[in-house]
Amino acid sequence: MKKLFLLSFLSIILFSCSSLELEAVSSSEEETQKILALGLSHEENLVEASKLKSKHMISVVTLQLNNARDEKIQYQSDLIESEKLA
Repeated sequence: MKKLFLLSFLSIILFSCSSLELEAVSSSEEETQKILALGLSHEENLVEASKLKSKHMISVVTLQLNNARDEKIQYQSDLIESEKLA
């Protein structure tokens, strides 16, 4: 009797797990690239990032957006410096 109960319990668990549907979860890098592809200003990018579902994703994407802005500023500064030297 105990084996029958255990077997039926295990069967129910396996059946219920097999009916779960998993959906693809995008990474923070993908979300950042999607936002940057919109061609918005930095402030508008941050607003778009704040619309994401989880607080963790918002903070990571916001950090990546800030880093992207800093890299862009640094690139422009380096470009100006190289033009002065040329």
